[in-house]
Amino acid sequence: MMQAQSKSTKGRSTVASRLQKLLDEKKWTDIKFLVGVQPNVEIVEAHRVVIAAASPVFEAMSFGGLAEVKGPVKVPDVSPAAFKVMLQHMYTEVAKFNTVEAACDVLQVARKYLLTQLTDKCSAYLNNHLSPANACLILEASAGEKDLSEASIAKIRDCADEVLARPDFVHVRWETLKHVIDQDALKLSSEVALLNASLCWAQQRCKESGLDPNCENLRSALGSAFWKIRFLTMTAQELVGSSGFQKLLTDEEARMILANIAQQNYCQLPSTICSSNEKR
Repeated sequence: MMQAQSKSTKGRSTVASRLQKLLDEKKWTDIKFLVGVQPNVEIVEAHRVVIAAASPVFEAMSFGGLAEVKGPVKVPDVSPAAFKVMLQHMYTEVAKFNTVEAACDVLQVARKYLLTQLTDKCSAYLNNHLSPANACLILEASAGEKDLSEASIAKIRDCADEVLARPDFVHVRWETLKHVIDQDALKLSSEVALLNASLCWAQQRCKESGLDPNCENLRSALGSAFWKIRFLTMTAQELVGSSGFQKLLTDEEARMILANIAQQNYCQLPSTICSSNEKR
C-alpha cells in the first residue's frame, strides 16, 4: 500500500511550487500594489486569499473593515525588492536574502504586516551576519526585536573603535549616535575617538541641511548627545590634538575643561559639559 501511494504521487508538484507558479505568472490575481516611491515605483500583483491567510493586516485590508474598494494599494514606505521577498514567503515560506541591507528591509516589511515567521528568519540571518561593519545598520532595523538589538549593541561595545572609524558612521540616525554615546562600557582606545566621530556626524548633518558648520550649528545637530562626551577622561594632549577641540567647544569651555583635566574639581563645568572623569 505504501509503495503504491509513493508511485501515485511521483512527479506531482508541491503546493509551494504551484503557488509560486501562480505568483510568477500572475494568474487570477485580484489585487495590485504600487510599491515604492517615484521614480522606482513597481506594480506588484497578488491573490487576496493567499496574502490574507498569511497576514492579519492583509486579511483586514482584503476582507475586513479596511477592505479596499477598488484600485491599486499604495505602499510607498517599502522597497519593491523587499515587498517581493515578503510575497514569496507568503506563497512558499521561502525567503532569500543576498545582503544584510536586504534582510533589514524585509524585516521592516515583516513587522509591518505582522509576519512572525518571516520576522524570525530575518532576525536569525542578521544575527548570523552581524559585524562591526553593519552593527549600526542592524541596530536601527532591530526596533522591537530585543535579542537582535542587544546583540547589535554588544558588537558595537566590543568593537567601538572600528565602528566609530567607519566612513558610513556619519549616516547613522541621531538616536543611534545617542545610544552609542550613552553606553557606559565601550572598548575605546580613547574618548577622543567618540569626540571625533561625533564631530564628523554633526558636520554631515550641517552639510545635508545647507548650514555653516560652526560651533553653534554643530552643537545643535548633536543635541543632548554632546552632553555625554566625557572630556575629562582625555589627556590634555589628546583633547588639544582632537578635531573637536576648536570646532565643538567655546574658548571658555576649552579652558575650563583643560583646567579640570590638570587638577580634578578645579572649577564647576557648565551643565552642557559632562563632568564624569570615569573611563568607559
